[in-house]
Amino acid sequence: MLLLAILVWGLLAIIVGIEANARGRSAIGWSTLAFLISPFVAGGILLLPTWRTSVDDQSLEQNITWMGIS
Repeated sequence: MLLLAILVWGLLAIIVGIEANARGRSAIGWSTLAFLISPFVAGGILLLPTWRTSVDDQSLEQNITWMGIS
């Protein structure tokens, strides 16, 4: 029974790694993280939106200049 639980845990960790790879992240890193902490927690973290911003420095400078802030 314990062996089955470990196999299912590992399979879920691999699924998290596959999803991470599909999102452009490290499959091995995410699979390892999922296996160590929990596939459900790691999968939840993986599904969070990225922290990247869509505003680049040049458009930010243009907005500041347009608003009269120098």
